[in-house]
Amino acid sequence: MRNKLGIIGYVCLMVFLFACEGQDRNYDPMTLDIDKEIESFSALVELNLKWRSRGLALLENIKARKDEKLPLSSEQITRIHKKGIGEYTLIREKFWNLIKKSKRITDENVKIDFTDKETSYNETEDQYLVNPTDENGRRLIKLAKMSLASGLILCDNYGILLSTVYKDGQLRRLTNLDDEKTRNALDKVVRSFLSPSNRLSLNEANDLFVAVRKLEKQHQNHELIKNDKDNQYLDELILGSPFYNHRYGEHAVSDSVRIQEWLGERFDRRGNRVADKYVDGKNAAMNGISKVFGNTLGLIEKRKGKMLEYIETDEEEGNKWVQALSSEMKALDVIFEKTPFRTTDKFIPGHWGHVAIWSGNEQELKVMGLWDQDDNSEDYLDKAYQDAVSSRNYTGLPYKLAISTGHQIIEALRPGVQINTVHHFMNIDDFAVMRLKNEDYRLQVKFKNTKIDLENDIGKTMSDLEYEKTIDMLAEQLKIEMLKNAFDQIGKEYDFNFNVETAKKIVCSELAFVTYANEGYFSWKTTGTLGRDTISPDEVAREAKSDKTNSLFEPVILFHAAVRFPDDRVQDVYDKLLDTRYDEIEFDFGFERKVDIKEYK
Repeated sequence: MRNKLGIIGYVCLMVFLFACEGQDRNYDPMTLDIDKEIESFSALVELNLKWRSRGLALLENIKARKDEKLPLSSEQITRIHKKGIGEYTLIREKFWNLIKKSKRITDENVKIDFTDKETSYNETEDQYLVNPTDENGRRLIKLAKMSLASGLILCDNYGILLSTVYKDGQLRRLTNLDDEKTRNALDKVVRSFLSPSNRLSLNEANDLFVAVRKLEKQHQNHELIKNDKDNQYLDELILGSPFYNHRYGEHAVSDSVRIQEWLGERFDRRGNRVADKYVDGKNAAMNGISKVFGNTLGLIEKRKGKMLEYIETDEEEGNKWVQALSSEMKALDVIFEKTPFRTTDKFIPGHWGHVAIWSGNEQELKVMGLWDQDDNSEDYLDKAYQDAVSSRNYTGLPYKLAISTGHQIIEALRPGVQINTVHHFMNIDDFAVMRLKNEDYRLQVKFKNTKIDLENDIGKTMSDLEYEKTIDMLAEQLKIEMLKNAFDQIGKEYDFNFNVETAKKIVCSELAFVTYANEGYFSWKTTGTLGRDTISPDEVAREAKSDKTNSLFEPVILFHAAVRFPDDRVQDVYDKLLDTRYDEIEFDFGFERKVDIKEYK
């Protein structure tokens, strides 16, 4: 019995979704371990469902912030890139790898006929004779169904989730244009989804599936069909697909409605691409203007910073001073500086003009598991450095070498995000360090992870001691992830648009925003300016102000006018600096102000 209904269309569907490369002619799909393939496929389906569920939850979270007129958080932007389109790209690739295995039997040059004889392959004619009631026939049919189910799952991903992202201008641009690793990945999916030939091929693919189902129904009492749970599973996936039912189910839309929907979507895509090019061009122009303005003014300084006196007056004493200061610092410390002698400082609202993050030293990073003690093995720092080189064209030192030679300050400067030394940083007058209050932070972690919730997660009862150890572990793991966030910024361009709702570029004050990105613990205040949300250094620093409610930070080191204030004066002076009450700051502990107060005003 000859039936090649829809074969060419089915091939087009596979090419449309995955751009399959040619399969080796000698490859024999009848030798495939179909049970193992379906086991891998079902695991991938589960992974896809989890991705889809997380994506829908993220969209709800984003909608809630927008309803409150809040900008997207750094955590949300990172999830869009890494857990959203980034993870989807990998999932899509895995579906493609499964579909490639069916390419041999769906190639338009290969003949497929159904027969009541034994399933076989005629090499002379390059022809498969498929009996739906023998082992090899079942293997080929299930392989074909697995491919069709894969394609429909990806169509559902678009209809259920990705279409919403694409129709939202801000989310579309973040997904398509904000990360080089996934640039235009969403647009490629949409372009394929809306291709006219692809829509026609879907119709033919459905015809093939219907023909196979008809044959199976005729033999429904056959042992291999009646008890084939895998076949039933694949049928349920195909027939349960929202996209399948919208087009081919009992209540499918008419052909005229399909055409109207398709035309509307294609028209929207064309308009979206024009709008995105305009917005992208507008942002690029503004970035260029701000870059010229910032770079020009940045060259103007009336003098050098007074804190250079600590390291340049005497080389030996200067090195000792740097070592002593570095020994006081801890990984994840937030650093602030003030340069009243620079012209650019006058254009920054408030007191502080720059923000940086302390990377930690070799010992700290080894304890955190980011610096493997076996130098022959690849660890996080090696991978992060290679990623910065390959994806962001970073030309600085390898991270381990940089840190071991005193480069421990991660900062966004006009040339881009770098990791620099204390010597490099100290052309300043004021220096402050804001630190996470470990005990308060741990209590917050404990508050958000109750013993009952953790027991439900791990499925066993925990002792009080186990619970406390688990909280310590969670708190430390979160800190590790936050420090990774800081390292992940190295090599990025400076954001002269000062827009917190982008991950492609970054401005100095955003370093704290993206490092401490966990929304559950850190709620950063931003300001709307010129149609974008920004965060200033003072807005970061206010998280450690004494009147800040439920603050998880505190100031621990403070130099003002190049004079270090004693520990018992740090909080008071820190507060007064943020309120620019310079006249109220008294140098009554044996030191005099090294900077004329008029410069601060």
